[in-house]
Amino acid sequence: MGNVKFVAHPDVADSSEIDPTTLESEKTAASLFGLDVKTLQEKMLSRVMVAGGTNETYTIPLTTQEAYFARDSLAKHIYQSLFDSIVSKINKAIPSGDSSRFIGILDISGFEIFEENSFEQFLINFANEKIQQYFNQQILKQEQEIYELEGLRWRKVEYMDNQVFLSFFISFFFSFFF
Repeated sequence: MGNVKFVAHPDVADSSEIDPTTLESEKTAASLFGLDVKTLQEKMLSRVMVAGGTNETYTIPLTTQEAYFARDSLAKHIYQSLFDSIVSKINKAIPSGDSSRFIGILDISGFEIFEENSFEQFLINFANEKIQQYFNQQILKQEQEIYELEGLRWRKVEYMDNQVFLSFFISFFFSFFF
């Protein structure tokens, strides 16, 4: 869906249409959602407005910028819903309360504990784990290898390689989708 692009409609002011070069992406997205292409197009190119208490509805075309915003908002909503579903399944599988079993992801920015994490927060935390891994590789591992090669006196810094965790979590996460 993120590959679907929009262009200004040539005949209707302040409206947009799907960029013809991205129609295949639109067809794929519609198929994955179980929708026909026309329905997805209508939802990405217009919004429905209900007038007052009259129950009259109006379909209003979206500008190109509004269509991009609507597409991205829909994608974010879908990812958040999938993430919430995965978290719910994990929570049901892992005992709660005083259990010693949990999944922890390092949040470098402040070790925050939330009642509920969002998909966005998960991505931030996962990115932090990748940054920590990069730091470990570049600063700790490679520098110590250089010290060793040069015969310098130094004290080895022990650290945990989080690659096992990252690999497990990615495979676990994607097993829900593929």
